[in-house]
Amino acid sequence: MPRANAGQPSFGSGAAFLIDLATSAGASGVHTWIPATPLGQYPMSPVAHWPSIFQCQGRGRSSRAATELRLLPQSATFPRRSSTSREALALPTPLSSAKLPYEAFSEWVDLRSVPAAPPSSTLRERLPAMKAPMSKCCRSLQRPVVAPNLQAYSVWITDSLLVSAFDRYCSVSRAWNRSLSHIPGPLESQRRLGKRRMGDASTQLMPPTPAPWMFPVPLDLSHWTWQPPSLWSSSPAEHNRSRFPYDDIGVADLVRQWLGPQQRLVDDFQEFPAVPETLDIPVTDTAQVQASLEFDMSAVRLAVQKRRGFEVKRRITAIAKKLRQHIYLGLVPSEKIYSLVVELFAITESSVCPYGRKAALDLCWAIVRGSATSSVFSPTMLDPRLWNTMLLQLSRKPFADDELCRVVNYFADALEVLPETDRPPIAEGLLRLLSSFFSTWAGADKKLVPFNTMELLLADAGLHCDPENMPWLLRHPKTVVRMLQLLPQQEVDSFLHQANQLVLEQASKMEKSCRTLRSCWLLTLAQLPNVSETFFFDSIVALSQASLPMKPITATELCALIFLHWRSHGYLASEERCRVLYNAYRRGPNNTAFARLLAAIGAHWSGTPDHVTKLYTSCWTLMAKLGRTREVFWSLRHYTPSKKVTKDMLQQLALVCDNHRMAIRLKELYWRKLRKPGTPDRFDPGVFEKYIDAIVLDPRLPPRMIWRALGIYRMDGRKTTLAEKLQHQRGAYGQQRAELAAKVSDAFVKATHISDRVAFRHVSQCYLFIRAIKREPPIRVIENIYRVVIRDMQRHQPGRTKRLLWFLSIVERHYGIQIAFSCRLILRQWRSRLKRWWLSMGYGEARF
Repeated sequence: MPRANAGQPSFGSGAAFLIDLATSAGASGVHTWIPATPLGQYPMSPVAHWPSIFQCQGRGRSSRAATELRLLPQSATFPRRSSTSREALALPTPLSSAKLPYEAFSEWVDLRSVPAAPPSSTLRERLPAMKAPMSKCCRSLQRPVVAPNLQAYSVWITDSLLVSAFDRYCSVSRAWNRSLSHIPGPLESQRRLGKRRMGDASTQLMPPTPAPWMFPVPLDLSHWTWQPPSLWSSSPAEHNRSRFPYDDIGVADLVRQWLGPQQRLVDDFQEFPAVPETLDIPVTDTAQVQASLEFDMSAVRLAVQKRRGFEVKRRITAIAKKLRQHIYLGLVPSEKIYSLVVELFAITESSVCPYGRKAALDLCWAIVRGSATSSVFSPTMLDPRLWNTMLLQLSRKPFADDELCRVVNYFADALEVLPETDRPPIAEGLLRLLSSFFSTWAGADKKLVPFNTMELLLADAGLHCDPENMPWLLRHPKTVVRMLQLLPQQEVDSFLHQANQLVLEQASKMEKSCRTLRSCWLLTLAQLPNVSETFFFDSIVALSQASLPMKPITATELCALIFLHWRSHGYLASEERCRVLYNAYRRGPNNTAFARLLAAIGAHWSGTPDHVTKLYTSCWTLMAKLGRTREVFWSLRHYTPSKKVTKDMLQQLALVCDNHRMAIRLKELYWRKLRKPGTPDRFDPGVFEKYIDAIVLDPRLPPRMIWRALGIYRMDGRKTTLAEKLQHQRGAYGQQRAELAAKVSDAFVKATHISDRVAFRHVSQCYLFIRAIKREPPIRVIENIYRVVIRDMQRHQPGRTKRLLWFLSIVERHYGIQIAFSCRLILRQWRSRLKRWWLSMGYGEARF
C-alpha cells in the first residue's frame, strides 16, 4: 500500500478536485461524491463553503471494502446509475481557473502528520470518540480497508484522518443528519424537492405548521383566546329582516301572489253549495273545521234527496280528502269523526249511491292514513267503535282482491305501531272481514286454480317474502295473518275457533271442491306465530274429513304446511336451513316428499339431536292424527336406495313414533336395506325399551318378535349353536341387551294370551342370555322363573317336575345347596297337599 504522502499529482489550469469516498467491493458499494472548489479561495474553513456536500448511493453491502481518496480533474465525468435518478447531485458553483497547488490541500488535510496503517486493520480499534452527528457515518467506516487498484493519481489517507474530516464537517454543518434526503438542502431528493416547491405555492393561503421543536417550552398560549361561535340569529349584521320580506306572510297568500289572479271554474251543479277551497279559506280553528264539514254534509244530504248518485260520490270523496287533512292536523274531535263516518257509510249502502263501494273505500283510506301519518293525532284517539265500523263496512262490499288487501294492510300499519294495551277491540269486525275472505276463496274457479297449480303454490309459499310479488292465493293469507297478529293473546284461541267453524260451515255448504278455501285457511294458520301446534294439527284433520267435497291433502302440501309452521315458530335456525328444507320436499316425486324432508332434517341438525327429535315428533304427530303413518314408511322405503336414509334417522323415528309396530317395521327396514350381510346388528336396542310390554302383550305379534327387535339370538346362518350366538352378542350393546332381557322376563310373566310352555321358554331364554353376558342374573329374573313354573300348581295341578327341578338347580347354583334344599321341601309339601286334595276330589293319583 503506498504511503499517504506519496505521489503528488499535478493539476492543470482550471482543474478542480473531487473527493471520492468510495466504499466498494467489486462492482457494488457505497459511493460518496464530494465536489470541491479551489481551497485557496477559502483559507478559513474550506469545508464550510462547499456548494454541495454528500450524496449517498447504496448498492449493497460487502464484507470487504476500500476507502479511497481520488483527485480527479474537473473534466472527469461522474459515474451514473441507469436504474434511478437519485444520483443527480446539486450542481456545483463555477470553480476558479486558478492553479491549485498541492500544498493548499495539505493545509486542510495534513497527510504527513498521520501515521500509515496496514490495509487489514479495522476502524473499531482506532476510532476516536464520535459525536452524535457522526454516528450516521459509523456503518461505512467500521469496515476493513482493502487496497484498490493502484492508479497514478490516487492518494491514500488513513482511517483516523478520514474520521477527523467527518468530525470537522459535522461541526460546521448546520444540518446534523445530512445523509437523509428528506431534509431541505443541497442533498434533498428531486422528488422531495418537487413536492416542497408545490407546497410553497399554498403557503400564502395556509401557512405550514411549525415543527414541534420550534415551539418554546413551556408554551405561552395567552394570546390564543377561543370563544364559542355566535348564533346566526343573534348577529344583527348578518341577520337582516329586510332581506326576507315574506316571513310574516302565510304560505297560501304567498302562493297566491306567485300564481297571480286565476279565473274560477264554473260549477256544473249550481243548485248545490260549492265545496270550499282549502287555499281560499285557511282553516285553523276547530269550530271552523266542524262548520266546514257540516256545510259539506248538507250538500251530500241535498244530493241524496235529489238522487244524484254521481254527485253524492263526488261530495263524499271531497269530504274524505278534507277529513284526512283535518285528522292529520288534529283539528277534528274523535266523536265528530265517528258520527260523520256512520252517516256517510249509511249513505254509501243505500241505492242512491251506485258508487258506494269506491266512496266507502276512500273514506276508510282517508281516516287510516290521516291517523297513521299524523304527529298530533294518534290512532288511539279515534273512537274504538270506529275500527269495527270500518271493518264491517269493508266486509259488506265486494271489493277487488288488490283493493281489499291494500286497505287491510293499511289498517295493520296503523294498528301495529300502537302498544297492545292501547289497541282497540277489533275481533267482531275482523271476524266479519274474514268471512268475506272465505267467500272469495270458496268462489275461486276450479279452472283458475287447478290441482297441480295449488300444490305448487303451497310448496313455494315458504320462499315468497314480498307480498307484491306473490300470487293472490298467497297474498290473501299473508294479509289476514297481519290482522290476526293484532289480536290480544288471550283472545286468539277463541277467535280462531270461531273462524275455524266459519270455514267448516262454508266448506260443508259447497257442492264442488273447496280445496282453495282449505289451502288458503291452512296457509294462514301455518304462518301465524301465536297459534298452537295442537290447534293447527286439529284444523288440518278437520279439513281433511272424507265427508267434505275435496281430495286429500298431498304429501307435498303437508310438507309445505309443516315447513311454514316451523318457520313461523322459529324452529328453523337460519334462512339457509329454510332453503335446504324447501329444496328437500319441493324437488322430487310426491311419494318421497316425507322421506326427503326427514332426511334433510337429520342431515343438517345432526349436531343437535334434541332439536331433531322435536321436529320429528311434530311431523309424526300430524301424520298419526291423519292416520297416514304408513305413507311415511313407504316414502322412506322408496327413498332408501338414494343412500340418504341413515341408521340414526331410523332410530330417532322409531323412538318418536310411539307405535311399537311402526318401530319394528323401521328396524326391519334397517335390517334388510341398510345393514350389510354378515355384519352384526348395530341398531340401538334402547329404542325398544319403552315398547317391550307393548310388543310382548300384543296378541297380533308372535312372542319371538321381541328378540328380533332387540337383536338377540338373531345372527347369520353360519352361527347355529347357542354358544356362537351368545358370543356374538358381546360388544357395544351387550350389557344394554342384558338389562333389557330382564325387563322382557317381566313382560312374559304378565302375558296372559300365551301358554305356560311358551312363557317358560322365553323366560328361560332371558335367564340364559343374562347369565352368558353378566354371569350373575338379577334376583327378579329368578323370581320370574319361579312364577312361571308354579302356574300349574296355582291352578291346583301337580305341576311339571322337570321345570321345578330346573328351577331348583338355578337356586342351588346362585344361592347354595341349603337354600335350594329348603325350596325343595316347600315345593314337596305343596305337592303333598295338592295330592291329598286331588284324591279327595276323586280324580285318582295317576298324575302324581
